[in-house]
Parts: sequence; structure tokens; C-alpha cells
Amino acid sequence: HLKGFGFAAFFGTILLVAGGLGFTTWIAQLQAGLFPESLQVNQMLEELIDLEAFGISPLVSLLIFAVSPAVCEEVIFRGMLLSSFKKHLSPLLSVVSVALLFGLFHLNIFRLIPTALIGLFLTYIVYQTGSIYLSVIGHALINGLAVLLIAYPSLQPYLFWLSDDQIVHPEGLAVMSVLLVSGILLIRFSNRKESS
Repeated sequence: HLKGFGFAAFFGTILLVAGGLGFTTWIAQLQAGLFPESLQVNQMLEELIDLEAFGISPLVSLLIFAVSPAVCEEVIFRGMLLSSFKKHLSPLLSVVSVALLFGLFHLNIFRLIPTALIGLFLTYIVYQTGSIYLSVIGHALINGLAVLLIAYPSLQPYLFWLSDDQIVHPEGLAVMSVLLVSGILLIRFSNRKESS
């Protein structure tokens, strides 16, 4: 999955990831209503990511928690595993299997569904475009937004569809849906354009 990519695929990835992240945040909030103990796990993760409390700059946090996992995990999941599964499974089963393994890999029962959904979006991107570079960018963006929102809570009003307390509002759902659908359509369009 080492194909290059054009602007439409790149922009579609950004939109899909932004909308998909809102969708997974919404799912995580619904889960938290059913399992309030999951909020404690999330709080522990936020404290771990907030390296600024230990005197480490947000830039270093981005490298540790956004760029590094994006490269390593994408090589494993959207590189080796997806390539292998495509040889033996149908397209749908390949994408879903990689997404589920991605969710299980993170070893957090309360984040299994949201993480698997993120894996589904990232795997879809690679399956459609043939470019692991796009999933690395998308993965780094997802993790990077989490780091930035923890380091700079003042950014939340600008990313209101990702905010835990506002995601169920109609405005958040509308933005999330438009981003998600636009991203999927752009990626499909870029794939058709390259095929013709």
C-alpha cells in the first residue's frame, strides 16, 4: 500500500478523519452513560498524555503520542495485516477484521468500539486509495487532536463536534455528518479518477 495520493484523496482523508473522530467521540459518550467507570480510564489516559504537567512540551507530546504511533501502528495494521488479509478474505471482511484487531490491540474494553471504528475509517482509506501514507496522516491527526485538546482546552469551542459535552447537540451531529460523508465521497471520487 505504497501508492502516492492526490489532493482529493488527501483532503478527503482530512474530512473523513475529522468527521469520524466526532462520530467515535459521540459513541464513546454514549458508552460512558452506560459504563460510568470508563470516564476514570479516560481521565487516566488524559493525565498520561498531558506531558506538559511533567515539563515536556506539547510538541514532544505530539511526537510521542501522535506521530510515532501513527507510523508504527499503520505499518502493522494497514500495511502488513491488510495486505495479508486481502489475499485470503473478501474486501469487506478484510477491512472489518483489521479494524477489530486494531480495536483489540489497544487493550481498553471501554474504548474497543470507538477505537475499532477509527480503525475502520483508516482501513477504508487505505483500501480505497492504496496509500498507507494517507492513513499515517489521518492517524497522526486523530492522536494529535487529542493531545492538543488536552494541552489547550481553549481549542474546544473551535472543534465543538469533538467536545464530549456538546457532541449530541444538533450542530455537532450536523458538522460531523457533513465531514464524514464529504470525506468518503472525495476518497471514492479520487479512486475512480485514478482508475479511469
